[in-house]
Amino acid sequence: MILIVCHDAGGAEVVSSYIKNKRNDKYIFCIKGPAVKIFKRNIKNFKNNSKIKNFSKINKLVIGSSIKSKLELRYLYKATQLKIYTQCFLDSWNDFKQKLTLNKKIILPNEFLVGDIYCKRIIKKLFKRSKITFIKNPYLKEIKKKIDKIVKKKKKKK
Repeated sequence: MILIVCHDAGGAEVVSSYIKNKRNDKYIFCIKGPAVKIFKRNIKNFKNNSKIKNFSKINKLVIGSSIKSKLELRYLYKATQLKIYTQCFLDSWNDFKQKLTLNKKIILPNEFLVGDIYCKRIIKKLFKRSKITFIKNPYLKEIKKKIDKIVKKKKKKK
């Protein structure tokens, strides 16, 4: 089982777009704040859990990142303590240290997932030993598909 934890809208857009088309994975969702509306819109049969207490069936944690909310970091900390593999999507190019600080300590995931080279470069400088995986930004891919459909419809009308 993969635990998905998100609070802020930016991270929720990227994470929900990333998992939207993955068919073989089973997910448990702990989504709060602005992210709830986004997951309801993007994930079929979305069922949210307000809090996860039992981690025995969880083998991976995927989180977004937030500036104000520490929801993702609390779960990241718990997962690292339990030796569960962790991935973090970073959806912007700033405040990385602040987004990863819990109780004045930086909590790092096993792997950062990034959607652009600028973000990758910054993370490499800040967290030299971290594993960074570049993937095409799934949210931007979704937007491009929507734009392409609109353009195609307009061309047909002409």
